[in-house]
Amino acid sequence: MDYMQILLTEELARVVQMPVSQIDVQQNVMTLGIDSLMAVELQTALHGKFALQLSAMELTRGLNVAQLADRLRGKQVRLLLAYLLLNRLRHIGREELIGALWPYQSPPTRKRFLLTVAFRTETCDEIPSRWSHG
Repeated sequence: MDYMQILLTEELARVVQMPVSQIDVQQNVMTLGIDSLMAVELQTALHGKFALQLSAMELTRGLNVAQLADRLRGKQVRLLLAYLLLNRLRHIGREELIGALWPYQSPPTRKRFLLTVAFRTETCDEIPSRWSHG
């Protein structure tokens, strides 16, 4: 399992109150017995801890953990790259970047979110072809 799959599996296990070892990343998450309150709890935890946004629609689509992890992996990376691209002609300090991406979060939370996104950006193995010059 990759980092995002582990993160999602751990949060799912906590929400549905089952051991992580019993969650198969290829298993449809709806088969875990997630109800609407659990879905909201999972959404809140992912956003609060890791700045990840997962819609209720994505949860109820019948996706498995691996597919959900793929969706989550790219969301914040795209936001970060878009901001940097729009401001590519000038230097952007860390505090400015953090404030622009997460204006309503506390400073410690903002920094944690940036570290999470930076880690995901570093581990991103694909760059869209329209961005490559090769």
